[in-house]
Amino acid sequence: MNYQVNLFKNESDSVGTLIHASIPQLPKMQITQTATLTKSLNAVDTFEFSLGYDNPGYNLVTPMRSLIKIFQDGNLIFFGRVIKQKPVMDTNGLMYQTFDVNSIEDYLHDSVQIQKKVSNCDLKAYLQAIIGQHNSQVENYKKFSVGTVTVTDSAGSADRYLDYEDTFDAITNRLINIYGGYITVDYGSMTINYLKSVGSQSSTPLRIGFNMKSANKTIDPTSVVTRLIPTGADSSTDSSSTDKSSLTTDKQPTAAKTTLANQGYVDNQALIDEFGIIAGT
Repeated sequence: MNYQVNLFKNESDSVGTLIHASIPQLPKMQITQTATLTKSLNAVDTFEFSLGYDNPGYNLVTPMRSLIKIFQDGNLIFFGRVIKQKPVMDTNGLMYQTFDVNSIEDYLHDSVQIQKKVSNCDLKAYLQAIIGQHNSQVENYKKFSVGTVTVTDSAGSADRYLDYEDTFDAITNRLINIYGGYITVDYGSMTINYLKSVGSQSSTPLRIGFNMKSANKTIDPTSVVTRLIPTGADSSTDSSSTDKSSLTTDKQPTAAKTTLANQGYVDNQALIDEFGIIAGT
């Protein structure tokens, strides 16, 4: 199998930089380290790799903005953004950098659902409402469309609710954990599918050499919130209640003092310029 890995400095970079290819004489990732691609069901896929100082992509990476595409025999098998960057020096004094990458499903963590009733809807319309709220908060390159939905609810159409939680968690908690099924993403079209069943899928490691570290520095911006959305207290008189009926009935979810509709958020423009819009509560 032939692998090719392309690095894109940011979402505006349409050309990219080749940082690894199986063909001799073309750039390679750090050969003394292990590169690993892990693919999972209903989770964010991950890719870990290292670059030496002689690699053309060594100084091009910006966490949360740089993108990675992996091709296997010409087929796109992974598309994600760089999350962490770690400068490393090994025991021989060799300097290199390691990078952690999350697949683009990770964009769903950059938006927050608001308190909302979605009236008389089936599961596809419910997912469309969730993705619509996500799309209203993020940059164009982070937006998704809803494709095929084969998971059904025996109740048919019903009133369903959303509350303040990030979009990835909303899909997990209010769809997958209740009705089952699997979320898949078409990287080429940015389309999310919600399927009752999918083909066999397992971890697919991409390994080069062996891992040796004696010192490292981690740059971790994953907890950054660039748009803060204040919320109110739980409207329930019993804060310990675990009743989940609010997901499909007319029970009101938690109350909020502000909504996105009336500009109820605070932006940190300097962080938005660096990392983009990442909403949180």
